[in-house]
Amino acid sequence: MNIVYLTAESLKNDPIIESQVMRLVDLATSTTGPVEHVEVVTFEADGPCSQAVWRGNAKVSHAGLGRRGHVANTIALCKYLFLRRAAYQVIHVRSYLPLLPALMAKLFLRKFVIFDPRGLFADEVLYYKKGVAIAYLFKFIEPFLYRYSDAVVVVSERFRDYIMRRYRLPAHRVTHISTFAEVATTARPAELADFRATPLWQSAIILCYSGSLEGWQLFDKVIDFFAMASSISPRFKFVVMSKQDAEVAQLLSGRLPPDSFIVQRATPAQLPFLLRQCDYGVLFRQQHLINEVAAPIKVKDYLLAGLKIVISDNVGDSSSYVRANQMGHVLAEFSEAAMRSMLAELTPVDATEKSRVAETAGRDFSLGVAEQKYREIYASINSKMG
Repeated sequence: MNIVYLTAESLKNDPIIESQVMRLVDLATSTTGPVEHVEVVTFEADGPCSQAVWRGNAKVSHAGLGRRGHVANTIALCKYLFLRRAAYQVIHVRSYLPLLPALMAKLFLRKFVIFDPRGLFADEVLYYKKGVAIAYLFKFIEPFLYRYSDAVVVVSERFRDYIMRRYRLPAHRVTHISTFAEVATTARPAELADFRATPLWQSAIILCYSGSLEGWQLFDKVIDFFAMASSISPRFKFVVMSKQDAEVAQLLSGRLPPDSFIVQRATPAQLPFLLRQCDYGVLFRQQHLINEVAAPIKVKDYLLAGLKIVISDNVGDSSSYVRANQMGHVLAEFSEAAMRSMLAELTPVDATEKSRVAETAGRDFSLGVAEQKYREIYASINSKMG
């Protein structure tokens, strides 16, 4: 079985393609099974590019189409799928935007389609107020996108329940496969300092935030939480890892003592070790449908590094997972009283507990778990192909 894997994202500019797509594809083609070849198609701002072999794996290739406007990208995908029609039998579509060309290939070229939406596109567009017209267009066609796909993959059980109820999809066609990560290494990269070695930080309760300053990340609420923690006890220390390090440092400098926080950039290779030095990872989201069905990758990064989590309520399956497995604390609301009550419960997380958290989460959210579930979907599609 040969697969074309379509995404509207960029291999060069969107690290999620490397972490959540290419690593998974590498693993899915590393042993015998139904997948003989995967061609990953992305859109690159620098123009067309390709790799006939991906990182030495002869079963994987990459085709980068030139990124233009949405209409031009859609036309380019239609042309690509038609010209390559003899090279594949299955189209695996990540996100909404490449799905229309894929369904046209299903209708006219008799290809099988796996829809892997990752989120609710139209609701996200409306939430971010980025284009009302396209949001309502996708709201109109969304039922057809789900109903005419041969298999649907969603990132949370709450997502699965939502679309099965809304679009009356049969249970066997909808599979929950969560986002994933790898258990963090304890080895310290040579170029990194161990901030735990600083006397004031050796017995600290370290709260960590990893991410950007995008509005949906609610970094203003994170700062409020950090500032309240600092006012309660000097034992609380704070680590923020962000590409926007200068802006973050400026925001924190007005709210926290200068010796209580560290801000730095981190490469994907450095991030696991840095996270491992902390006690709690903080992740806040607003109460909204797009967050209620979500599965933030950052939750897995934190847990598989051994951090417990401070998370707001109703974030996909993550909030209930934290409760059920004693992986941290769930914040019911962003009130001062709720924050103070939670902070009173935060204690240092020792090495034994970090190992428990990482090992438990590793069994549920490892790359291998996701790969096995995708392999089962591919096998099911392969059986239908006869």
